[in-house]
Order: sequence, then C-alpha cells, then structure tokens
Amino acid sequence: MTEINNQPIAPIQPVTDNYFGTDVIDNYRYMENFNDPAVQQWVKAQADYTIETLAQLPERDAFFDRMRELDGSVPAKVYGIMRLANGNIFYLKIEVQEDVAKLYMRSSLDSAEILLVDPDRFGLETGHKYAINDFKPSWDGKYVIYLIFGFRLRDRTFFLWYATQYRTTYFQAFGTYPKHARVDKNL
Repeated sequence: MTEINNQPIAPIQPVTDNYFGTDVIDNYRYMENFNDPAVQQWVKAQADYTIETLAQLPERDAFFDRMRELDGSVPAKVYGIMRLANGNIFYLKIEVQEDVAKLYMRSSLDSAEILLVDPDRFGLETGHKYAINDFKPSWDGKYVIYLIFGFRLRDRTFFLWYATQYRTTYFQAFGTYPKHARVDKNL
C-alpha cells in the first residue's frame, strides 16, 4: 500500500467486464470483498488517517462544542411530515433526551398533538430496542399502517393503528413497506 502524506492509497487492481460490447474497467472491484484482509487493512488505515487529520484542525474542539450546544438547544426533531386533505397531520418526532422517534398526529396545525405510537413500549417485554421504520396514513386518516423494526433482531412487523378507536392491531400485510402494502380485507 503506497502512502502520500501518510494517506493510504488503495492499490489499483483492474477487472474488466464487457457490457453489450463495451469494456468497462473497475479498478477497485476487490473492495467489495470486505472479508479480504487487505481491504480491511486499507479501511482501518483510511479511518486512522481521517481521525488524525481532523484532530489537527484548528478550532475543531470549539466547533464541536458549539455544534453540541446548538443541537442540544432544539427541543425536538420533527420529520416525515404528512398532511392529509382533511387537515390531519402525521409526523415522527424525537425529543432531545430520547433515542427513537415516536409517531404523532394533529387534527390541525393549532390542535394538540396525540401520541399514536411509542416504539419503547414494544421493548418493555423483550428488553430490546425498537424503532418506527416507516408509516403511511390512509387517505382519510382513519388508519395508519406502520412498520416497527427491532434492533439486533432483524424483526420487521407491520401494525395498523385505528385512529377512531385509539388502538393498535397486528395484521397480515402483503408488500415490502407500508407505502406498498395492502390490508387483508378480512381484518
């Protein structure tokens, strides 16, 4: 491995593929094999170089202190906002002291928010962490389908929330993600 200014340079190992009569050369195809000790060594050397380089930046610590201060001053991060034609608003929100987002709803911009789904409640029995991977309200806001993902478990489960009854029910969904799923009519 050659180095320039202590930066690790990945060696070129060309592999040629032919696509519809055109030769395409990939000099770094070997990098796709992360089990290769040479690839792992290069990645570690690159990470070490990056950490060493960033540590030498003047005012770096002051910059990160200010970033932490600004990040901590925001009471919550809100994203995934969906506003329906009837005015219902669905969104994910992470409070500053929390680890995962919760799903909320408002019937209008100035109405009180309603907590629909708290992923932490899924972990009360198992002791594992869960997060909302995706959600999709029905056109009228009567239902919300959401996908819960269990960390370390590779467990993905669809749930359906009944807005009119304020309850959650597990159901069999067909499709990869909520935006593509359809609900069994026998529910």
